[in-house]
Amino acid sequence: MVPLLLSMLTLVFAVMSILYVGRATTEKVRMQDALDAAALAGAVWEARALNFAAYANRAMIAHLVTITQLTSLHSHAQFTEEFLEWLSRGAVLIPTLGPIASRLLSVSGKAYRQVALQANRAGVPAAQFMNDRLSQAQALMLRAVQAGLPHIVGQVLAENDPALRLDPAALARVARDTRALGRAVSRGSPEELQGVTWETLDDFSRRRAWRTPRVGLLPYLEKDGGSALTAQEIRAWDHLFLWHPGWSRLKLRWQRTPLIQKEARATAFGYRGIPTFLTLAEPMRDRPSVTLAASRALEHVVQLNATGWEIPGLRGRRAVVQARAEVVYRRPDRDEPPNLYNPFWEARLAPIARPRIPRPTQAGGAR
Repeated sequence: MVPLLLSMLTLVFAVMSILYVGRATTEKVRMQDALDAAALAGAVWEARALNFAAYANRAMIAHLVTITQLTSLHSHAQFTEEFLEWLSRGAVLIPTLGPIASRLLSVSGKAYRQVALQANRAGVPAAQFMNDRLSQAQALMLRAVQAGLPHIVGQVLAENDPALRLDPAALARVARDTRALGRAVSRGSPEELQGVTWETLDDFSRRRAWRTPRVGLLPYLEKDGGSALTAQEIRAWDHLFLWHPGWSRLKLRWQRTPLIQKEARATAFGYRGIPTFLTLAEPMRDRPSVTLAASRALEHVVQLNATGWEIPGLRGRRAVVQARAEVVYRRPDRDEPPNLYNPFWEARLAPIARPRIPRPTQAGGAR
């Protein structure tokens, strides 16, 4: 009888121990889920800051392209007006329809120039204003995420587990994570944005050139036009030259005589240069991430029944959980190095690298 009672008592104790261990494990899993959610929420906001910077850079490039196109249009309109004036003088010689054609050519050139002029007066200042605001918004978004990251993490943690609190060391680590986000980006050089803008330009803005057929020693016309971007100026030009044979140093050479020379500058309409913008630091020393650690005593899961049974060794123990989320760049359609021109930054949970503890040798040293 006594062995049977002892066996039943052992079985009951084992069942109760399994029950309480399961409850303690469930509690730790719940803590881990809450901490994972908080870390991932912080990393999501870091990814949003980088994606916002990418969208802002793309918008600034689009505005620079617009200013370049408007400047090219203004230069080309001035050239076209004078070129049509030349043609109108010759059209007068055409019988009957000559005066009408001459008038149409002259009016068309003037109308084209006026349209281009008004477009520059309205478009260049508007694009410049938007670039200035986007540049400020980039910096403001970065500072706002850095300042608000601890609050975001704490708010998500409180919503999922109000009793869970971050350790002081974890709070200091969150502050370091915000500084790492700032180190991941830097102020870009004007030449970088200038190069990306040039690659985005259309063919008309890049180059506007043509030439009449060359026949023997007969004169021919050559048109040259294009655009140039610098840190402080956007310039466009349209020139027409007459090539003809002539004597130079007792030799018959081709000589160039300018007929029409027109230029346009964006600074004449309020352009103030390439704005400041953010780009990835080179090299990117720290990948933006959020690492959290929290612990909590397990007293409230030691006794959950009316019998007062306890798990031996569980009272006084604390459940310790850690979580880490990082920001990565991943473009779905192809492999591409990380950059701040395409908004493909995303957050994901990442494993935590635990420090390797060397095993002591027999002599007490490390091996």
